Amino acid sequence: MNHAKYEIIDNTEHLITIIDVGLTCISVTNDAEWIVSDLSKKGYLTEGKKLRYFDSSGENDEILVRNGIFAGFAP
Repeated sequence: MNHAKYEIIDNTEHLITIIDVGLTCISVTNDAEWIVSDLSKKGYLTEGKKLRYFDSSGENDEILVRNGIFAGFAP
């Protein structure tokens, strides 16, 4: 399966921000569970760190993470 393509545009102690760059494949919004898993596996998404993203429409939202697992979205 092809997964969303994203790019990290900011990474601080408390926040990581990504942007959806895969306009011809599945979006970050539709592949959020895998995104959380991928960022965690790579060591970018640590406990307590927030994950913000710009979707393919340019909207800026938060992907909620609880115990290292995708837990929904917040504006």
